Amino acid sequence: MNATESKYTVNCHSCVPPEKDAKRMVLHTEFCIGVLRTDQHGARGWLGRAVYYVIGHLNPEEVLMIAGDRMRCEMIHFMACQRLLGATRGNYAEAGNKNIDEEGKPTSEQLYHHPHRHILPRYQNVAEWRGKKFMDHTFYEPMELNPTPSEKEKKLNEEKEVNIPLASEEIAFLKSDIQKEFVRMIFDEKVSKVFKPKWEEIARAYPSEEVNELYNSLLTVQ
Repeated sequence: MNATESKYTVNCHSCVPPEKDAKRMVLHTEFCIGVLRTDQHGARGWLGRAVYYVIGHLNPEEVLMIAGDRMRCEMIHFMACQRLLGATRGNYAEAGNKNIDEEGKPTSEQLYHHPHRHILPRYQNVAEWRGKKFMDHTFYEPMELNPTPSEKEKKLNEEKEVNIPLASEEIAFLKSDIQKEFVRMIFDEKVSKVFKPKWEEIARAYPSEEVNELYNSLLTVQ
């Protein structure tokens, strides 16, 4: 790595060392790393919301070359949220149009491009997880990536006691539950082989002891 690459990589928010997000990382494939967002309520009930970063800065041709792995990650994540949380469908948005150059200035030059994709599970019905409820108020409306809830939505949240933000330890539990679902998908014959997670992709993402135990127990049964 030359000096210029080292400088802009340090300034790139998508180039964070994997261990920094260990408590929120759910999947680590050959080309992508999936991390749960800290705002799990998403202001509008998007439980399981995650960001999948490609590993490294890519030019357009390279982005196309890993398109299959990126789509696979999206499907694996959404299917887990569907099975575990009852997600109705998934919305996806690619960001990373601007980054920081070696002088610390915002730029859209391709040299600094580090794309990442937001995965937003959407819920037609109320989702329940560990005693909390999440309501997707805008399921039928155009998606806003970083919405600010309206006064009406805030009132609904308070009245119905939904969309309460998760604390960091709760996000760690959510990560563990999603990874357990990944493990179950590995051994589920109904899951397409194309979209099955691989154990090594979960193992790279710092699974909890419970996740490891589940994998070993299901492996023994096989």
